[in-house]
Amino acid sequence: AALKAKWVTMDKAAGRLNRAVDSVEDTVPATLQAIKDGNTEETPELKAIVKRKFAKQSNIKYYKLTKGPEFALERKKPVAELTREMLESGEWETAKFKSLNFD
Repeated sequence: AALKAKWVTMDKAAGRLNRAVDSVEDTVPATLQAIKDGNTEETPELKAIVKRKFAKQSNIKYYKLTKGPEFALERKKPVAELTREMLESGEWETAKFKSLNFD
């Protein structure tokens, strides 16, 4: 990374690295802070961050739940059959019945 950024040069004859600049400015912390703040523009720095596994791109889905017309605090099981007891007590008027499949 230092060779690519031209911070150092390679002396192949001596097998050494020589400093090419007086001061090094590392852009990784600034790029990570920009990602944290929500700036996710596709830049070469961002691609380098992802390639070096400092960050990972992912999609997040949000769902909003609201109470529907059938909302109840207690779950009631629908009644499958109409019984004699239901007719006598009048419970059949408020009971929820299962739908019938005639196919």
